[in-house]
Amino acid sequence: MERRSNFKEAVAILAQKTGAPIFAAMLADGIPRPIHVGLHRVLKAQAPAGSRRAIDKALFRLSFSKRYLSACLEPAAQRHDENGNPTGPVSPSHVDWARQRLQMREQQSERAAERRRETVA
Repeated sequence: MERRSNFKEAVAILAQKTGAPIFAAMLADGIPRPIHVGLHRVLKAQAPAGSRRAIDKALFRLSFSKRYLSACLEPAAQRHDENGNPTGPVSPSHVDWARQRLQMREQQSERAAERRRETVA
């Protein structure tokens, strides 16, 4: 089974639907950048009505992707505006949240692997 890349697909949709330079840069270099808290409101307000749901879904997929969460855990990680300019550090509470999400994902992966082993045995 082919595994989807939530990060790449989400960024491609966001680059297309919003035209925001930060997503074009992420798409070009593959480096995730934590986005400014509340940026979703700005992007949705500027987007045509028919694109808002797709933007919501893509932002959700981006913000829950392993690569994005890992970027939030980088030392001195900075958030960025729609133009890619740093707006400030990722808050300690958001770092903790990202760490918890990644741990949950790891636990889910381990349980799934265990179930697969039990099915084969």
